Amino acid sequence: KEQFDVARELIRHEDGLVNNRVTWLLVLQGFLFTAFVNGISLFEKFTNRPRAITCITVGLVLICMLGIVSSLTALNVVRMEFKQMQVVKA
Repeated sequence: KEQFDVARELIRHEDGLVNNRVTWLLVLQGFLFTAFVNGISLFEKFTNRPRAITCITVGLVLICMLGIVSSLTALNVVRMEFKQMQVVKA
């Protein structure tokens, strides 16, 4: 009984961690999407300035890379948490 209660608490804890991390990932992706759309809108303001266009393009690429890296990191962490839950269940 005691071992079952410990396993249940570990699974509940890991489930809470997954929930928090996915929530933060979605919030971050929302902020990055907003920044990306605002960066796209800057193209019409600076159509005659090639240096500004280059800076905006670099910024947009960095925003995209940050989104990809954060998603891959979250995927890796969530996979590890599910593996840990499987170990506890066994």
